[in-house]
Amino acid sequence: MKRRTTCEGGLIFIHNPNCSKCNDLSCDLDDRGYAWDKINYLDGALTPELLDRIVDGYEGPQRDLIRPNEQEWQQQGVESDKLSNDELKRFILEHPTVLQRPIIVDKDKVIVARPPEKLWQHLNADHPPPREPS
Repeated sequence: MKRRTTCEGGLIFIHNPNCSKCNDLSCDLDDRGYAWDKINYLDGALTPELLDRIVDGYEGPQRDLIRPNEQEWQQQGVESDKLSNDELKRFILEHPTVLQRPIIVDKDKVIVARPPEKLWQHLNADHPPPREPS
C-alpha cells in the first residue's frame, strides 16, 4: 500500500518500538493512508534539533512531554513546569526514556498522541483523512 503524504514531508512519528500505543498508532496511520517518518528516539535518533522542534513547538504544558513515572524523572525530584525549556531539553537528551510517547510532529505543530484521539482531531482539522480505515 502506498502511503499518501498529508503535508510536505509527511508526519514525523517519535516512536518506541516496544510501546503498544506507538505500534497501534503506526498501524492506524498506515491503515488511513498517512505518510510518516518513524524516529526511534531511544536509539540515538533524537537530535538536539528535533528536540528543539518538539519542546519549543508544543503548545501545551511541559508536563505533557514527560513520562513522570520513569525512574530517571522521579530521581530528579523537580516538576517539569519549573524547568526552563533548555533545562528540560538537556535532561531529555541525557535520559530519553522520560520523553512521552507517541509524539507526532506535523510541520510546526507537535501533538502528544495520548490519547490517540488528539492526533485524529488535529489531522481531521488540518488534513482531511486520506481514507477511513477498513
